[in-house]
Amino acid sequence: MTKELGVHLQVTHHFTRPEGTAHEEGAQTSLNQVRRSGGIANFATYVIGHERNQQAEDPDQSLIMRLRL
Repeated sequence: MTKELGVHLQVTHHFTRPEGTAHEEGAQTSLNQVRRSGGIANFATYVIGHERNQQAEDPDQSLIMRLRL
């Protein structure tokens, strides 16, 4: 699909551990938390992070996802 559209797609999911709230609990994501983020920041046109509290006590709250550009 990427060849047909003429785009490059790269998915990265390795984060450094944040201080305070964990990513699994909905901590804010940041480009500098992505391991080896220098290359991603230099070559990506867009980087989209998403956050969701997987540990929320209310099941409806665990479904809410925030996207960051």
